[in-house]
Amino acid sequence: MLKTKLIILSFTLLPILAEATQLSEVFERSFESSKEYTNPVMEVEVDVIFSDGKKRWEISAFWDGGKTWKVRFAAATIGDFSYYAFATDKSNKVLNTGEKSLKITEYMGENQLYQRGKIRVTNNHQHFEFSDGPPFFWLGDTWKSPNVPSPQDWVLVIRRNNKSK
Repeated sequence: MLKTKLIILSFTLLPILAEATQLSEVFERSFESSKEYTNPVMEVEVDVIFSDGKKRWEISAFWDGGKTWKVRFAAATIGDFSYYAFATDKSNKVLNTGEKSLKITEYMGENQLYQRGKIRVTNNHQHFEFSDGPPFFWLGDTWKSPNVPSPQDWVLVIRRNNKSK
């Protein structure tokens, strides 16, 4: 009887224990190596497979210093995903994980870019649009760039242009 209750309890808690993120947000997962590597980038590669049951994505993790590797993933659909990591160093059990669960829920925040969904190229390949259809137009601005002239420089440019007329 006690065994049955524990099994029921574990299935009840399973959705709570699964990692979760919202649609369009970036899910980031860290993996702490059990080994110290002299040159981690050259000595080991870590990849992570994400799957929604229909498609799978293989994403390379990146070394984040020390013993840490990280992976980032942004799902395009709502649903239940699974993922697992595997490394070229099979003896490092922490970098070779078992399957984990990831739940992607509807985006509930206020960021309008996330509310509209992913940005994609239109069918005619001439413009961008949100995944729900409306056009996407982003006006770039580089005013904080170190190459942008100061206000005094602009005054000089305007004066020079006015003299040449």
